[in-house]
Amino acid sequence: VREAIMKSCNGDESCWYQYSHSVLWAECITVHQATGLTPCFMVHGVKPIFPFDLAEGTFLVALPDQDSFSTTNLVAWRASCQLQKCQEDLNNIKEKVLKARYQSIRNFEKHHRRSIVDFNFAPGTYVLVRNSKVEYELSRKTKPCYLGPMIVVHRTKGRSYILSEIDGSVSKLHYVAFCLLPYL
Repeated sequence: VREAIMKSCNGDESCWYQYSHSVLWAECITVHQATGLTPCFMVHGVKPIFPFDLAEGTFLVALPDQDSFSTTNLVAWRASCQLQKCQEDLNNIKEKVLKARYQSIRNFEKHHRRSIVDFNFAPGTYVLVRNSKVEYELSRKTKPCYLGPMIVVHRTKGRSYILSEIDGSVSKLHYVAFCLLPYL
């Protein structure tokens, strides 16, 4: 452990305390050659994980260029590269994750552009309400898929709608926008 702390510090003995917790955690989650198990698994009976988000895990560290490691080098590499997060590493991770998310959004919108519709129903508009309870019944083919027509009373801040029957009786239920279709 002492050697791994010193390797993580890059020889600067004065900052050993900044790396000690990472080295100890890396030691607990590294498989030991004698037992073939990690100390964490031997004590708790569960497989250990790294304390970072899985989305960060793929962006965090490049694979090492060495073919084989000694146990001390492996613990030091895990402590310094995987567990010690520098602010610039976190900023790079954030940029890569955000870029990947926005690209995923653009791809989704491009792929589903014909089916994505944002209805903004004005008060007084006639709509049909999808009967979602019927979707899970076995005899759904014989039951009506949509109820209505109903009239939009107003749109709430949460983007759900309050509807009324044609005779003016207001429903106490809130209807989400994806369950509504314009009545043509």
